[in-house]
Amino acid sequence: MIAMSALDILFWILILTLACVVYAVEDGLAMRHRGLVFTTMLSIVVSCSYIMLGLDHAPAYAIKAPDPSVPAADKLVIVEVNDEEAERARSEAAEKRKLAAQAAREPAIKGIFQDCDGCPAMMSLAVSTFSMGSPTNEPGRQETEGPTGIDIAKAFAIGRFEVTISEFAQFVTETRHVINSSCTHAGAVSRYSNWQSPGFEQNSRHPVTCITWYDAKAYTVWLSRKSGKTYRLPSEAEWEFAARAGSTSAYWSGDKIGPGQANVGSYRDGTIPVGFFGANRFGLADMHGNVAELVADCWNDDLSYVATDGRPQLLSGNCNKRILRGGGWNSSVANARSAARVPVSDTAASTEMGFRVARTFDEDDRENRLRLRK
Repeated sequence: MIAMSALDILFWILILTLACVVYAVEDGLAMRHRGLVFTTMLSIVVSCSYIMLGLDHAPAYAIKAPDPSVPAADKLVIVEVNDEEAERARSEAAEKRKLAAQAAREPAIKGIFQDCDGCPAMMSLAVSTFSMGSPTNEPGRQETEGPTGIDIAKAFAIGRFEVTISEFAQFVTETRHVINSSCTHAGAVSRYSNWQSPGFEQNSRHPVTCITWYDAKAYTVWLSRKSGKTYRLPSEAEWEFAARAGSTSAYWSGDKIGPGQANVGSYRDGTIPVGFFGANRFGLADMHGNVAELVADCWNDDLSYVATDGRPQLLSGNCNKRILRGGGWNSSVANARSAARVPVSDTAASTEMGFRVARTFDEDDRENRLRLRK
């Protein structure tokens, strides 16, 4: 449509007025109704003068034609891009608010996630410094417990629960992994105990037992391949950091622990479903009791060999032995302490032993960019 200015409108009004006057004169109306014609002409002149003076430089009625130098399609694309940017900004702001609210409730927790169907539920942790090991006055303390200062260098995630029978069964089914080791039950080797039937009643939500350190490691290799992420056994330092959940006491819940807080001390004849007793302040269940958990490190008699940045010790020490953490259902209460360390052969299997997995955040992980240090 062609643009019309105020002068254009005034011009056409005058033309129409002149036509009306000519018609009125020829028809004799002008002579019979001179007052009416005069009043009408005066009103038109006043209106045109108002338009001339007030609107000529402000074409409020103008409808501009599109600029031929800017294609309409280009204009639409610009609008769409701006909308996408605005929506992305709103989503990022909402996510930051969600993370901030979660962090306010549980300061060390930065996210719960699951990388694939059948993968363990993971808890990502904000890393910080902590004192690994036990003070000299802690009841049940052993000389192998340090303490030493640890400054975990990289954020990581750890399983919310111990690996369950159903999760391990998926690995065995897909890989046809064979477990050859005999399994110890109640302190004696049992020919009848295995990961599918340890000698006490279980269901799919119980932690898997009767597996060796090599079986646990094989599971993490399969899980890495399945998910496309880097899964592994936690280091000894990472495990204790996660178990303590910011505490400095013997257990994350205090200096004592009882049968109503953890499955430990032979109060029950076997394992219980993971998460039965709730979780610590980092959202992690069964860090004390149920099954003693295998970690990645080789055994050393003291903590002076532990890497102070939290990495696993894989080269020095006795690598035919690994380390159990957290105690099992048949362990003494002292062996379930956060600092307790128990050596075990890397080929041993027991109805008291299991594991949970850890995950490294790769450089392209979105989660890693959101990690914070406390």
